[in-house]
Amino acid sequence: EIQQALINAGYDSLMKGFSGDGAFGRLSRLARNTFKVDNDLGDPDICDKATVEKLLRLSINDFSYIYPPIRYGDRDFISTIPIAAKQTALSTQDYKTLAKEFDIEEPAIRAVVEVESAGSGFLIKEPAPARPKILFEAHIFYRETPKPVSKTRPDLSSRKWNKALYKGGSGEWGRLIDAMAFDPAAALRSASCGLGQIMGFNHKRAGCSTVEQLVIEAHQDEAAQLRHMLNFCKTDGRLIPALKKKDWDTFARYYNGESYKKNNYHKRLAASYAKWKKRLL
Repeated sequence: EIQQALINAGYDSLMKGFSGDGAFGRLSRLARNTFKVDNDLGDPDICDKATVEKLLRLSINDFSYIYPPIRYGDRDFISTIPIAAKQTALSTQDYKTLAKEFDIEEPAIRAVVEVESAGSGFLIKEPAPARPKILFEAHIFYRETPKPVSKTRPDLSSRKWNKALYKGGSGEWGRLIDAMAFDPAAALRSASCGLGQIMGFNHKRAGCSTVEQLVIEAHQDEAAQLRHMLNFCKTDGRLIPALKKKDWDTFARYYNGESYKKNNYHKRLAASYAKWKKRLL
C-alpha cells in the first residue's frame, strides 16, 4: 500500500516504472525518503504514522483519469485508485438516499438495479481493486473517431453493430485499452460503464462534465454508478415518470430499446419490484 501510495503521489519516476510488489527495496526507500524530505516529515529512514497518513491523503486526492494505463497487479487501469478506496456495493442507506433524491420508490430502484446490473457494477471476479463492468461498442467507435481504425483493427471499429466482437467481462477492458491507443477520448465515449451501462458519450446526461469524470466516478463505488443511471433517466422525460408509475413496458422500451420484449425486461422488472415491495414492507 505504501508503494502504491508513493506512485499515486507522483514519485513513480524515482521508482523507474516499478509497479509495487510488497518487497520494499532500494527504489521504494528512495521514493519514500524523498517524499519525507519534500514534506518535512523528519527522519527519511523512518516510515511512521505521520508519513503513512500524509501519503494516504495525497493518494485519495490524486484519484484521476490517466492514459496510458497504469498497472495494479496484472491488470490495466485508466484511473488511479486511492489506497483508502472501498469500491463499496450499494448499501441500504444508499438506496434510501437516492430514492428520496429522485422521488422514486426504493423497491422500484432496487428492481432496476437487480435486472440491469446482474449483481454488481464491478467485475467482482477480479481481485480488488476491481474495474467497473463495461461493454466496448465497435460501431460507436467507428462513428466517434475519424481515424481509419477499421482498416487495421476491425475488431475495434466496425461500421455496423456486431455481437460477435464482444469478449465480455474483463476482456472488454482489453478492447477499450487497445482502442485508447488510437484515440483515448473517443474510446471512452464508445464504452458503456457501471450498473446502468451508461455510454460514455452520454456523460453529460449522467451528470458528468466530461467522459473522464464518468469513468473516474464509476471506479469509486456503486452509489456513484447508480446516480449516473438515475441522472440519465431524469434527462429523458419518460423514464422517471415510468418508474414512478411502475409502467415497466415504457421504462424497458426507452431504456433497453425496442427489442426489450425479446428479453422480457418488462416482466423481469415487474417481478423484481413485487419481490422488493413485499420484502421492504
